[in-house]
Amino acid sequence: MDRTIDGICADLIHYLNVLAKASILDTHPTLTRTSTWFGDQENDSTIFVITYPNGWTYDQQMVLKNCAVLGGLVPDTPKGRSRVMLVTEGEAG
Repeated sequence: MDRTIDGICADLIHYLNVLAKASILDTHPTLTRTSTWFGDQENDSTIFVITYPNGWTYDQQMVLKNCAVLGGLVPDTPKGRSRVMLVTEGEAG
C-alpha cells in the first residue's frame, strides 16, 4: 500500500476533526449531531485555523490547506477553501 504524505496528513486532520466534534458534543449537551456544523459542508460557516512552522514556503502552506480539503474539513470550492486560515506558529503563540 503506497501512502503519500498528503494522504497521511489528510487522515490526521480528519481524525482530529472527528475527535473535536465528539468532545464538543460531550461537553455541550444542547448540541446534536444534526446541528448545522455537523451538516452539509457547503452550508457550514465554521472557520478552521491551522498553524504551520514559521519557515514554510507558500507551496508548503498550500499542501497543508489541500490536506484540510482532503481530510473533509471543507469542500473543495473557493468558498470552502476560504474557511481554512493558515497562521504561522509565531503569530499563533
